[in-house]
Amino acid sequence: EILVIKPNEVHNCIVTAPTSYHYLCLWFRPEPESLFHEFLRRGFGNNNLLVPSEEIRVQLERIHQEMRVCALTDNALRKYALALEFLTYIKECETSEEGLVKFPAQLENVLTDIEENFRSIQSLSDLAERHFLSLSTLSRLFREYLRIAPWQYIENKRLANACTLLQEGKSVTDTCMESGFPDYCNFIRLFRKRFGASPTVYKKTVSRRIVWQQEVKPSKDDSLPYPQNYYTIPVDKKVEHFLSESM
Repeated sequence: EILVIKPNEVHNCIVTAPTSYHYLCLWFRPEPESLFHEFLRRGFGNNNLLVPSEEIRVQLERIHQEMRVCALTDNALRKYALALEFLTYIKECETSEEGLVKFPAQLENVLTDIEENFRSIQSLSDLAERHFLSLSTLSRLFREYLRIAPWQYIENKRLANACTLLQEGKSVTDTCMESGFPDYCNFIRLFRKRFGASPTVYKKTVSRRIVWQQEVKPSKDDSLPYPQNYYTIPVDKKVEHFLSESM
């Protein structure tokens, strides 16, 4: 699966299935804007989950390996060519029927409701009633399309929000309340079970990581190092003009 995330869009991945995952993460500077326009105009969390075909998946993995090698060189044109090829395959996933994950309107409405109100939802019965669904239908939709139970999905939303608040420096108590957990002890238990560490330990760990990221934050000063997986495309003005004219 492919997750396309815009600048400043927060995504906390919470894996619930007992499966081994291999993550490949690529970061792009959205420059020039003409190249990334199709991705930047999408709303936050809107149609950002893609499922590539086996053929496209193989090609994306090949490009990723070539990008890692090319990132250590000064071959700007090759970097740009790989970026274009990569984004072209992503776009193919968006335009294909099987590439873009689409949910039934009923499920879309429920997900929107949860996104806006996950902190205050008291029970699945209330949620189902608001959308004129039976509990069995609600459960079936979640398991069929999301492979997860409805209440677990809501808990994941709350835990993801808790991670964001802890990263912002909120106290554990405030994080618990502002994420919709009515019971402090239950919040600690769920957090430790899901992430393998208490909220306090997580907060300290993330704080140290944020300091490190600030030290290697990309800037116009070429003397500063980039994170290993930050793929930059230093484009010559002539090349940028040519691409703008071609699109």
